[in-house]
This record gives sequence, C-alpha cells and structure tokens, in this order.
Amino acid sequence: MKVCAILVHGFNVTDSGFNTIDKLEVFFQERGVTPIRLTYGYFGLLQTRFFNKKVARRVVEAVHNAKIHYDRVIVVGHSNGCAISFLASGFPELSCDAFCWINPALDPEATPGYGVDTIHVWYSPSDFPVKLASLIPK
Repeated sequence: MKVCAILVHGFNVTDSGFNTIDKLEVFFQERGVTPIRLTYGYFGLLQTRFFNKKVARRVVEAVHNAKIHYDRVIVVGHSNGCAISFLASGFPELSCDAFCWINPALDPEATPGYGVDTIHVWYSPSDFPVKLASLIPK
C-alpha cells in the first residue's frame, strides 16, 4: 500500500518548516511513507486570519492530486498547519484518510468537517497557541 503524508507547517516560520514539521520526513520515509511538503511562506498571526482559507484550498488540491498516486493520504499539521487542515475539512470535496495534528493552533477538541476518516491530536496543554486557540469562541 502506497501512503503519503502532506506536511503543513505553522505560523511565524521563516524556514518553510525545515526546523519544525520537516524533521518528521525521515520518520515517515523509514516507514515507507512519502512525505510531501506544502509550504506557504511566512505568516504572522494576522496573516493566518486572512490567508489560511486560501492555503486550505491548496491542501484540498494537494490531497486530491496525491490520491491519484497513493492508496492512503494523511495530512500532518503543526500549529497553524492544523488550523489550515481544519479549514480544508470545510470543503466538501476533501477526501483524506487521516489528519494528524501536533500542538494545534486551534481548540484541540475541534471536530473536522467533511472527508476525514481519522484524526489524531498530540498537544501540550501548556503550549501558548493551543491555550490561546481554546479561548476563541466557536
């Protein structure tokens, strides 16, 4: 079975995730999972509010394109990458096998919308973006 993991980095990242989520690439490769980076450049907190949905559309497209070549597709997000994948689940055309959220910059109890079979959330309750996001009204 061919599996890929689409990696989506967080905000305040100036290296496209090289020192954060991209460190997982070796882990996936050793297990026969092809990592695919989805980068969107530097976003500060303000940009996340205005541009995350546009990047979420790119996640939907990346998942769709990956489904052509892979049997299973998972989206792995760190921080804002989780918020972006959450927004992607609002598009009914999303068809993803799993989300994996690491210290999500959203409420860790958030439930994705469409087209996600499984979700795994790993977070530290003391992580500032996790704390802050859990205070945002739903």
